[in-house]
Amino acid sequence: MRSVLVLVLLVMLSGCHGDQPPVTPVPTPSVTPVFTSDEEALAAAEESYKRYLAVSDGASSGGWVKPELLAPFTTAGELERTKITFAELAETGRHTQGESTFDSMILQHRDDLEVAVYVCLDVSGVRLLDSTGIDVTPADRPNRLPLEIVFQIAPDERLMLDTSDLWAGGGICE
Repeated sequence: MRSVLVLVLLVMLSGCHGDQPPVTPVPTPSVTPVFTSDEEALAAAEESYKRYLAVSDGASSGGWVKPELLAPFTTAGELERTKITFAELAETGRHTQGESTFDSMILQHRDDLEVAVYVCLDVSGVRLLDSTGIDVTPADRPNRLPLEIVFQIAPDERLMLDTSDLWAGGGICE
């Protein structure tokens, strides 16, 4: 509204100042979005989550002792939650063996600050072992978990895992 008012005032005053060149308003700078499409945002989320899972699986197979390995993939808040969880799990003397995977990732929403997705985490290839190497994976453990994951967009445009919660919406792991 203000720029319209300025433009109207400039037009009205131009007749009073003779042959001065017209004033061109300075364009408003625009913000270029991080992702130009939903497909691009989803591909970035998939790649970020693959890297996160690989490091997370490595840390859990090592006995939950190095949560800081996840720092390049998580927000500060998520890293603090992970440190608490790792400390609790390390006390049990247990560790994992195997790799987590995922499928059925669906974009929930994206904006200039975050990307949120639904994903089906598959832990069927991961076993829980006690300190002597005996498999203590609960027989009734679900092998596929529906999750809602939110990634924050870092200043360098990397996606940083901020939250990962069980999703009660269903359907993603079918």
